[in-house]
Amino acid sequence: MRRAIPETKGSAEPKFDVGVAGPSHRQIVVLGLALIGAGTILNYVQTYMATFGQTELKLSTTVSMAAQLSGNLMIIIASVIGGIACDRWGRRPLLIVPAAVLVGSILPMIMWVDISRSLAGFFAINLLLGIFNNVCNPALYVAIAESLPPQGRSRGFALIYTFPVALLGGTTQMFVTWLLHVTGNILALGWYMTGIGAIGLIAALLLPESAPSKRGWEPIVTDTIVPAAA
Repeated sequence: MRRAIPETKGSAEPKFDVGVAGPSHRQIVVLGLALIGAGTILNYVQTYMATFGQTELKLSTTVSMAAQLSGNLMIIIASVIGGIACDRWGRRPLLIVPAAVLVGSILPMIMWVDISRSLAGFFAINLLLGIFNNVCNPALYVAIAESLPPQGRSRGFALIYTFPVALLGGTTQMFVTWLLHVTGNILALGWYMTGIGAIGLIAALLLPESAPSKRGWEPIVTDTIVPAAA
């Protein structure tokens, strides 16, 4: 794949008027950290679902793993759909709509599982996270990269991505375990996830559209393509 991708360094890009046509570099960094951070936490909560099913809902290991696997399989499907959709409709709709769905549905779903202790509810939570927390990923990564100035794009994206993943990815499951132990109520997980989702939704609402076709310009296509390094 790397050998087949043309090198874009040096190709024409639109001028980015800081403060006029788009947000500042600092704003992009802050919003990017919030979006990546929220997504990271929810992803690691999703990978905690098998443990949650066994320890909190007293489900069997087989059922708990099957439910989490169903959500993980949705990641593949949702990512493909999200990539196609964000090319067609832009980045913001794919960031805002899934986040709004998660914020509005996570707590009711947790309440459903708490009251009924049903397998259907537990599978539904896993599918919900698998779809709506991952359909936005292609738009998220592209939006951050497109919004950063070319001269600092690689470094900026690397820092925006790795910092919250390293910090939050390694602590989320420990915090969730502690939270459930201290509160003794699985609804605490629902409130926590809703709060994290709300942070991601606010950041998505503040992040301007970055898709070239939605910003009034089209990339310039030249006849000369520099082959990628082997």
